[in-house]
Amino acid sequence: EIMPPPWSIITTTLLSTFTPTLLLLLLLLPPPTSAECNLSNILECRTNLTKHIFGTSTLPKSKVTPDYIIDESESYQMHGWPSSGPGTSIGKISWSNGLRRYTWKIDGIATNLSLNATVLHTFNTSGNAPGNYPPFPQTPMSPSPEEPGYHSYKNRGDTLILYHHGHETFTCTPNYDGVPHYLNTLGYDVMEMFMPLIGCNEALQYNNPGYADSHSWANHKWFEQWEEQGEYTLKFFLEPVVLAINYAKEILGYESIVMIGLSGGGWTTTLASALDDRVDLSIPIAGSTPKLQTSYVPFYTPDWPEGRG
Repeated sequence: EIMPPPWSIITTTLLSTFTPTLLLLLLLLPPPTSAECNLSNILECRTNLTKHIFGTSTLPKSKVTPDYIIDESESYQMHGWPSSGPGTSIGKISWSNGLRRYTWKIDGIATNLSLNATVLHTFNTSGNAPGNYPPFPQTPMSPSPEEPGYHSYKNRGDTLILYHHGHETFTCTPNYDGVPHYLNTLGYDVMEMFMPLIGCNEALQYNNPGYADSHSWANHKWFEQWEEQGEYTLKFFLEPVVLAINYAKEILGYESIVMIGLSGGGWTTTLASALDDRVDLSIPIAGSTPKLQTSYVPFYTPDWPEGRG
């Protein structure tokens, strides 16, 4: 097992959100040793990180289309609470919008491990899709029905949001927490993603290890047995993001990719955007950045992806 040096954590963050503040932080920190990452070898570090995760120095960009596509836009109505929850009860909020379900088969490299990765694609419902109509979004104007571009303006923008809610949902219930629906109302198309083994990614062929018992609702330790056989297990967490971007850019024609993640989804967002430079903006929430107890909140326990310091 390869343990990344502390500097690689900083590099991962730098790659995913390259801001002047982070650049200043990098310059103020003590210089790393030659074996660690710095501004002069940052692309090499990305390549090495890719190799440790996927077993090759390049991302899996050759696979473009999903293995299965189900169009439920005509008949599907979503129900859910406009807040986090188990996703098993029909809430007081109901809405209808387009929904397509994409499923990719993710195969192991060193073993016969094979898992599905499902993405739920919902569409702008506001009529204010950004970036796909003349004049462009920097002006407050929008086209009238008589103007060119009105039809595309009403249907889809050029920006896609990948929303990864981590371990928040335990069933394959689209939009149950209201976030993708909210983003749809702002004018964005959204691809909703799940962690391996839970939600739409349940692994029934392996006796559903994501729910092995009441204490392992996100039983990622299950991957350890495969890692001991030489498998690159992190690919099952990150390859779905790369495949979704492949399809969004190459087939659907989106120009800009924004990724938002909560908890384990925030951890995934940080790593995925460090690996794939096609992510234009990453917003990790409560994930990947260590958060310790403070005197202000003495009994605070951070999310698992933030570390339990």
